[in-house]
Amino acid sequence: MIIVKKITRPIKDEDKILLLRVDEFRKIVENEKYVDVLANDSPSKDGSISKSYYYYLLEKFRDLGLLKDNSIAFRYGFVFDPPLNGNSLKLYDDFIYVSKKGYLIIYDSAYCNSSCDECKYKEVCTFAIKTIRDEHSLEIRSSINREAWAETLNKIKEYIHKSGKCPRSMK
Repeated sequence: MIIVKKITRPIKDEDKILLLRVDEFRKIVENEKYVDVLANDSPSKDGSISKSYYYYLLEKFRDLGLLKDNSIAFRYGFVFDPPLNGNSLKLYDDFIYVSKKGYLIIYDSAYCNSSCDECKYKEVCTFAIKTIRDEHSLEIRSSINREAWAETLNKIKEYIHKSGKCPRSMK
């Protein structure tokens, strides 16, 4: 599944990298209200979320490092499982990205089981890949979205590795 949402809240001018625990990522992806609160700088006017719940989620996102004050405080969010019994950190192919054009892009590989031709997210998925590709001047060879995502994520990780940036680990 791919989620692309226009951000109305301020975005810090940073290229901060976050590591987000898989359980916290799942809560965001599986609840549209979480995505709405993360992307929007005020509670929805339609009353679909109470003000108290909105402010509860804001505080939760601040604790996770996704927000600082009222602004988006990261550019890249990688999903991980903490190491158990001395094992190494497990990184998933799931990803949250804040584009320079103000889009919140969430890629959840767990929902990408169908072929790209049959996927209901195909158009928005293509838009998200092109947005990331253009912002990073990436050359993506594959025209199949699932393969293009893998290629995009690998190139983003390579960019981060070469730039020497260190991710900030989440609770």
